[in-house]
Amino acid sequence: MLSLFAWLSLNSSDIETAKEIANQTCYLIPYYASHPSRDPRAPQNLAPVSALERELGRRMGNAILIKRRLQCFLASFGGNK
Repeated sequence: MLSLFAWLSLNSSDIETAKEIANQTCYLIPYYASHPSRDPRAPQNLAPVSALERELGRRMGNAILIKRRLQCFLASFGGNK
């Protein structure tokens, strides 16, 4: 209900600005879509999101090593009951 009142309080220039932004967004988004040969989630997963996921994964390190270290850490608490 609040959003309805907020929408009704917009003047016509605000609505035109919002329409223009929406139109520009619809025009630009396909340029960021990845191709199925590069990402099986394409075109839903945009290329910048995919690049961010790769970078975060790289910074986190080797997943097998992290899993092994976490298991050893948690196992060290097993005999202290």
